[in-house]
Amino acid sequence: MRVQFPSGSSEDYTSIVHTIFNQLMFPHNNEGYDELLSTYDAQSMQEIANHGCTSGVCSQHIYYADTIAFFDKHEAEILSLIHERYGVDELVSIFKRSDACYDMYRNECCWMFIENVACDIVTSLEEEALSEDQLIESYMQPVDNYKADYTLADELTEAAVGLMSLSGVNPPQSMNLHRYSNG
Repeated sequence: MRVQFPSGSSEDYTSIVHTIFNQLMFPHNNEGYDELLSTYDAQSMQEIANHGCTSGVCSQHIYYADTIAFFDKHEAEILSLIHERYGVDELVSIFKRSDACYDMYRNECCWMFIENVACDIVTSLEEEALSEDQLIESYMQPVDNYKADYTLADELTEAAVGLMSLSGVNPPQSMNLHRYSNG
């Protein structure tokens, strides 16, 4: 398979290489994201975004057994998100903060992933609500369907002129009481 790169700056090339590298190193299909959507409702996501996982609001991912199982199941997706948003230095930093304890590392990565997904969901819901509010406001704005210099008198004058131009169909004085009489 041959891949053609668009001509452009070195930043474009670097971005493409970075994307390909991430896809090869951390292949995933967003199953972790989808699982979190089916596990937590919007209110829970708001609580997670506001207070973080350490507060205990992510009820299905409190204990190491839960977070480690989630991490092991969705490792590529979790590491990809952290790598893309924070860089490899953050992954190293998490490992150092965990004192090189792999279980603690997986727990911290899992919680960071959950918190990021929760923030994404909350942001998306807020943007959607704002968009709907703006649409409703646009419908509620007063609409001036008439030109400022246009009045009812102008409309009546135009109608009268139009009627007068129909003289070929109804000649002047043809509309009287004797119009349909025989005689």
